[in-house]
Amino acid sequence: MRGGKLQKYKYNDYGKEDGRGHETRAVRELQQEDIERIAQTFDSYRQGTLEDEKGFCAVKTLDDIKAQDYILTPGRYVGIAEQQDDAGR
Repeated sequence: MRGGKLQKYKYNDYGKEDGRGHETRAVRELQQEDIERIAQTFDSYRQGTLEDEKGFCAVKTLDDIKAQDYILTPGRYVGIAEQQDDAGR
């Protein structure tokens, strides 16, 4: 809600469109394998065995966050996973 007004979104194949006609990020529905991966990651974190995986997860200390001026944008810590090209290389 912004300014006490309920925001309405229209979903399409590419994401959602806000009431002003602006396209927003694509919507991705989690599949069972995604949910299992997230749960396994959480379990690894709680056990203290989680290893950083570029583009997916990272464990950072408060000093790491302080060095980034307390900005919690995930990309600052997790980065972007390397993509394979269409040829699978």
